[in-house]
Amino acid sequence: MGPLLNVDTADTAYLLERDAELASLLACVAALRTGPGQGRCIALHGEAGVGKTSLLRQWRRQAGADVQWLWGQGEPMHSAPPLAPLIELLDALPPGLASQVRGGRLSADVLGGLLALLRERAQPLVLVIDDLQWADSATLDLLGYVARRIDSTRALLVVAYRDDEQGPDPALQGWLARLPRHASARLGLLPLSMQAVQTLAARAGRSAQGLYRATQGNPFFVAELLAAPEGGLPHAVRDAVLARVALLSASARDVLDLVAMAPFGLEAAVIDALIEDGRAAVDEALGRQLLWMDEGRLRFRHELARVSVEEANPAGRAADLHLALLDVLTQHGAPPVRLLHHAERAGLWAAIVRLAPHAAAQATAASAHRQAADHLALALRHAHRLDPAAEAALRVSHARACAACSRLEEALQARRRSLALHQQLGERRAQGEDLREMARLHWYQGEIALGTERAAEAVALFESLGDARELASACAVMAQLHLLDERQGQAAHWAARALTLFEGLGDEPGLGHALNTLGFAELVRDDRASSWAMLERSLEIARRHGLDEDVARAYVNLASLCLVHRRLDALQPWVEEGLVHCEACDQDMRFARLCVRGAYGAMERGEWARSLALLERLTGLPTTSPLEAEQARHVRALIGLRRGDPDPDGYWTAMIDGQHLMAVDPWYAPQAVARAEAAWLRGDHEAVARLALEALPGALRSGERWRIGQLAVWLARVGRLPVGFNAPVSAPAAAALAGDVRAAAAAWGRLGCRYDQALALLAGDVDDLREALLLLDALGAAPAARRVRRRLRQAGISEVGRGPNRHARADPLGLTARERQVLDLLAQGLSNRAMAERLHRSERTVEHHVAALFTKLGVASRDAAVARARQEPQI
Repeated sequence: MGPLLNVDTADTAYLLERDAELASLLACVAALRTGPGQGRCIALHGEAGVGKTSLLRQWRRQAGADVQWLWGQGEPMHSAPPLAPLIELLDALPPGLASQVRGGRLSADVLGGLLALLRERAQPLVLVIDDLQWADSATLDLLGYVARRIDSTRALLVVAYRDDEQGPDPALQGWLARLPRHASARLGLLPLSMQAVQTLAARAGRSAQGLYRATQGNPFFVAELLAAPEGGLPHAVRDAVLARVALLSASARDVLDLVAMAPFGLEAAVIDALIEDGRAAVDEALGRQLLWMDEGRLRFRHELARVSVEEANPAGRAADLHLALLDVLTQHGAPPVRLLHHAERAGLWAAIVRLAPHAAAQATAASAHRQAADHLALALRHAHRLDPAAEAALRVSHARACAACSRLEEALQARRRSLALHQQLGERRAQGEDLREMARLHWYQGEIALGTERAAEAVALFESLGDARELASACAVMAQLHLLDERQGQAAHWAARALTLFEGLGDEPGLGHALNTLGFAELVRDDRASSWAMLERSLEIARRHGLDEDVARAYVNLASLCLVHRRLDALQPWVEEGLVHCEACDQDMRFARLCVRGAYGAMERGEWARSLALLERLTGLPTTSPLEAEQARHVRALIGLRRGDPDPDGYWTAMIDGQHLMAVDPWYAPQAVARAEAAWLRGDHEAVARLALEALPGALRSGERWRIGQLAVWLARVGRLPVGFNAPVSAPAAAALAGDVRAAAAAWGRLGCRYDQALALLAGDVDDLREALLLLDALGAAPAARRVRRRLRQAGISEVGRGPNRHARADPLGLTARERQVLDLLAQGLSNRAMAERLHRSERTVEHHVAALFTKLGVASRDAAVARARQEPQI
């Protein structure tokens, strides 16, 4: 399985993580230059495709022009002539020795001639024999003779061999055992790490998902997969694997065929039940290291090898193997998911329909919701064979699994079909459940009007049935739907009704769900401790009952309300905990929501690089709902707006003009506020006034202090605040509207919102403007900084600089390279004098650097600066 790519392409993979081995080989060559007596034998080993030959080629390129190279190679021939690996060396050998080698007879002349050739070198010489595992016994005897005398030469004997090709008692093992310890070394190459595989995928512009699992870091497999079109098995991989399989006995190949049909692996007992004398065949496959024993099951060492063998079997034989495995595994009591795989591959539809729900239930219990949805989808391929009741049950289960892993459109389609079937069967309670769950799915997609219609139908139906439990759930969904509009009073009304019903039923999980909604509805209007307690209690209830979806929902709502009330310090822990939970139980939609909430909070704190990194995590999800995709795009656009990035698709033009608005207005990030800011940065004060005045009545109806305050401040900033305005607003807005610039800026500073802190200072004097400019430059907020510079020049201040350098724009805290260096030295506990010595600057200069750093970070002490730096999370 040698490298089949061109050297330059292959070496990208083969030479990663090989620096230590290459340095060791180069040191051996350097030792040869000191004179005779430095000769050594180096045995380079590793699995097929690990990059032994590529490492040797790179060594040759770097070793220097004074080194002579002799290079031979073993070949996998059934009847290789004696001394075959040396045939390639004939032109470089003395005529007499070449003649002896060509004759293929190991004699004293050959032994002495090769040793003399090595001993007579005046310059370093390297003799390489690659693929030694295929060498004949005469070659091994000759090389062994030389290796035991190599220390008397100025030469290196380097043999490379595959350590996954050896049988139980190979001649090569004995040869290696006889090498002189004082003049030999073994150098093993390991497969690439997961990080290296991810690096290669990134360089190739490809996803690394599943790449390490399929290849186990084998550079040959990695390089071939990345060089081939996505989705297919490269011919080179398949051919290399099948060439190795062909060397096995018929019974060992039968073992491989069986294991290839079983991605979960096979127990030895299953092999014994299907293959006579299976243990010997298994031992052969293990000896060749095509298979390995993992937790009691036989598996292929590389997934690509398994697929290669699986695809090499004709369809008819593959179906027979799956049928045989299904019978034996059933007798052994294998889990439903394993049986389902073989039933599907054998084409047994009745078994698929029977097994899929059991496999899905086990997957759901393990929070593997995507897997559960896939199992049920297999069964639904045969829905036309089922009676209406059986199909409806499958559709409901499929809808639940799809909803749990954010495959929303699939879930809606399943619910529409189950609703039609339940109507056909006259099952009214089931119809109500379908309507209620369709309402939630529409809500997740941002289709609030449709969702409200379905929820109202469900409430009416359950009221007519007198079903208190289902009615309570429908009321909870109705409350949830109203959280996205301006009628939080309605949300609280429906949540309170659901709460009363759940309490009467003693339904604690339902109670937790309703508490979450009620607490949210109250917190949108007022920051009350009792409402936060409701949310945290709902999280505790959901955790206690193992309700993955409700746990995830609680994290999302806690994060959202931290944004609404600018509790940005509390936001990060909720986001981090929630992401861990959602990732562990396939809650993709809420994972995406938490990424977006965390990204918005990081943006508000001026941590724009971290914000974008969080949003980047959405790209690894199987799917992202339209709601999350739209809000993620909005956060990216806001960061771009504040940095002054180009707006090639006209996002902000369309937002300001009202030609493009988000389907759902994020309550934590009102788009009217962002639209007003975009208009202000463009110098369009009329648009600022128009947008803020249009949005203000809705904000007043909702009673949201922060949204009301932000809109009022934008109106005041352009001189259009309505006369007599006297609504309750947030503390920073109240100070700004009262004309207390320093108090407003300080309030934003305490929250960590440096961008808003800078904007608040714009209403102040020249000193305030200078401080604002320092903050904006540190953030890389070029458009706002330009407005401040213009104001300062108008005030007669000419020295206002040109803005931050490239390093500051890229730094997560907006620091210049020097400021980052000063912060690092502060973290080491150095005094100003010690820093001055380290930086070769005066102590006064260092004092200025420290003072500027404190201002940028919004802190007043060294400890606070270091603590602020440590808050840069690696999410």
